[in-house]
Amino acid sequence: MAINIPTYRERTVKEAPISGQKQQISAPAAAFGAPQAEAMMNAGTAIKRLGDQWNTKAINIQSENNELRALKLQTDMDAEMSEFLYNPQGGMLTKKGENALQAPQMTQQKISEIQARLDDSQEAPEVRKMLQKSLIQTQRRYGDLAKRHQLQEYTAYKDNTLNARFELNMEEIGLNYMDDTAFNEKMEENYELLKSRAVSEGWADDQLGLARLKAYSQARTSQITNILNQGDPQNVMIAEAVYKESLARGQLRSEDSSRMELQFKEAIPKAVAATTYDKARVMTSVTDQGDVVNFVIDNLEGGDAIAQEPDGAIAKYGINSKWNPDVDVENLTREGAAAVYKEKYWNAYGIEEVPENMRLLAFDIAVNHRSDFAKKIIEKIKDGADPDKVMNARLMEYHRLKSADPEKYGKYWDGWVDRLAKVSTQMNTDVEPNYSTITQAANQIETLHTGAGKELMAIYESDKNARAAAKAADKNEVQDLISEMQTQNNGDWRLIPSNIRARARSHNIDFTAYKGISDPNTVYTIDAMSSDQLLAADLNDPVFVQNLSFTDRQNYIKKQAELQKPENKYMAGMVDGAVDYYFRAQGKGTKFDPDDKKNKAAVAEMRNYVTFRAQVDHSSNKEISKQSVMKYASDYLILQKKSRTNDMHSIDTATRQQIEDQLIALNVTPTPEAVWATYEIIRNDIDEATKP
Repeated sequence: MAINIPTYRERTVKEAPISGQKQQISAPAAAFGAPQAEAMMNAGTAIKRLGDQWNTKAINIQSENNELRALKLQTDMDAEMSEFLYNPQGGMLTKKGENALQAPQMTQQKISEIQARLDDSQEAPEVRKMLQKSLIQTQRRYGDLAKRHQLQEYTAYKDNTLNARFELNMEEIGLNYMDDTAFNEKMEENYELLKSRAVSEGWADDQLGLARLKAYSQARTSQITNILNQGDPQNVMIAEAVYKESLARGQLRSEDSSRMELQFKEAIPKAVAATTYDKARVMTSVTDQGDVVNFVIDNLEGGDAIAQEPDGAIAKYGINSKWNPDVDVENLTREGAAAVYKEKYWNAYGIEEVPENMRLLAFDIAVNHRSDFAKKIIEKIKDGADPDKVMNARLMEYHRLKSADPEKYGKYWDGWVDRLAKVSTQMNTDVEPNYSTITQAANQIETLHTGAGKELMAIYESDKNARAAAKAADKNEVQDLISEMQTQNNGDWRLIPSNIRARARSHNIDFTAYKGISDPNTVYTIDAMSSDQLLAADLNDPVFVQNLSFTDRQNYIKKQAELQKPENKYMAGMVDGAVDYYFRAQGKGTKFDPDDKKNKAAVAEMRNYVTFRAQVDHSSNKEISKQSVMKYASDYLILQKKSRTNDMHSIDTATRQQIEDQLIALNVTPTPEAVWATYEIIRNDIDEATKP
């Protein structure tokens, strides 16, 4: 059954394109009060998803463009190096004999030229970063090729001399310093060369022994020096073990061992410190039950300090006496608190079944939120929910509580946002280790390796400063992004992409200051105003600016302008009279307090309903009279009663869906009252048309 609703001739829908593939929809906001706010929240969620998709697509396109550009430049770089090395007319790897001895130096010079061009280029930072990695790999690959070519040509050039073969093996050992099998093979070959030389030159056994010692000591020194020069902490420790073994076997000359002792004296403390710092950083990530509980106690619930709650209860370690009457909170120990957390939250919510990297988040949800919300979200986490989306769900729950009862929950808002920021930061596995942990570790390793503790503290300070600088830069970037999005989204923070919200939380940036949801009480206050009061209201007052979304405030300003028209002013005056009659004159002996929240909401809802019915009559060219408007006010009270008795469910789903769709097309929020009123209009029209 097609359903037609007369439209208000002077109502228009304006659409205007907005950058970032988003669209602003301007709709009369004064229509239906609190239900409208709910509808706007749903619409905002849909728009946010669209914005997220386009934002992700834009980021992916930019990333792909950067990768393609880097790939193009890398291909050009490889082509240039191939021409330099393999060109038949003078390529470095085509040169023979003595002419090839400068191949490594010339190759390095060529790579340095490419590096200089990259440094002076105007390419995007992401492209330059990718190219820098490729250039390092190119340097290693072609540098090794050049060295091997040099060694090969050197072999051919000096093939007839034992000294050339011997030195070549020493070069090979230096080049393949991490391959101990190759080391032993080359040393065996050198021993054979020394035997041949000893035979040809008539060496005594002790002379051959000294030559063998010198050869081995030089080879080990070359190998270990190359390892230390690379600075890899793990390899440094391996090199030390090899050195000590060789020293214990008497295979090193005193001058070589003395030189390596000095090298290890500098390298070992740095290696131990670097290894210790890496372990401390990994250990800082909170995953097991004990660490998770301790983090919540110490960082989110105030530790062992006893807190006095507003309702008279006390809390310690985050355990509230009101919700735990069986616990002696005042004398509670940390072990006792941990046991309560384990039984009532960890086990009760199945945190052990949650992926390790999400356990802190899931446990904090169990501790901090009402049980029905916590169970629903934790089940989603078990099914692989995205951490950012879970964080956003928590934030929206906090916002719902704050909006529903600002007096009760408004004071907790800052603490809630800070709590999310702490959890979000801690969930990052690459977090800064705790200062006390590093200090304790520094004292321990200093007793084993002199200077290692000092090196560890230096690494910690350097990393701390680097993190602070990076965090400051990221905070500035996030603030700029949010400011830009505020303009694009008309101040609706719900449209800020989840990845930007996550970054904002980590910097304690209150992105909800960019309002997209009006305060319900403020909306009721304005909707409950008579037409004269609304015309006199200063909507630029901070009370309205701070508590109304950008779109809502613009629509109220538009409504003020509409009320200036004589026909609208006349109709609004009759609506004012009807509402005043039913809510003031018909007070039935009780005092009507217009500032009471419930009264304001009731006045606003009746005013919006009566206005809607009058606008439908106006759009159908029906006469609007005082009697008809009074009837609509009376109808509203009847509808309110019917709505409470669930008569709304008597409308079949298909009809209700058609009514809601047409109301939305008229820019009218499909509240239950509006749907029922429209249904009655349609039903009355059908009854009239089917009369015999």
